[in-house]
Amino acid sequence: MIDVLLRMVKRIYRQQKPGAVTLGVVPDGRALAMVFSHDIDFNRSIANTVTYAEHERERGFAGTHFIQTKYIRDWDDSIFLNDETRVHVARLLELGMEVASHSVSHSLVFSRFSLGSGEEIYPSYRPFVVSATETHDGFILGELRVSKFLLEGMADGIPVESFTWVS
Repeated sequence: MIDVLLRMVKRIYRQQKPGAVTLGVVPDGRALAMVFSHDIDFNRSIANTVTYAEHERERGFAGTHFIQTKYIRDWDDSIFLNDETRVHVARLLELGMEVASHSVSHSLVFSRFSLGSGEEIYPSYRPFVVSATETHDGFILGELRVSKFLLEGMADGIPVESFTWVS
């Protein structure tokens, strides 16, 4: 909705101010930018995301695929990070998609995690989702650092620059 408001303000400004100057904020001088993103946070959804990516590529655009890197079976889901995940991540990259982080634990209480030390590493970082309202040993920096490390390892060093979580 903020786009609508900003477009309205821009239109009023340009109508009221002779010689008004505005900057284009959409790439390639286009009128509208759309961002396609996918949250891959269910163990069987990784295969589906490749189908979506192929569909996007056929139509000439790319999306961002936020991939969870869960490696511990807990209340929320089974282990997500495996050899199949690596194959699908490679295919996403072949298709020109952005691979991004959707956390390690996918905890519904991420917003209550403490910051952590910044020294969290795989495999000693072991967040455990007990229930929808409780996660043990989860830290913000652990979720960021470890998921980035794991995805970049699967992506032959292609940098992971985006992160999202469940709110």
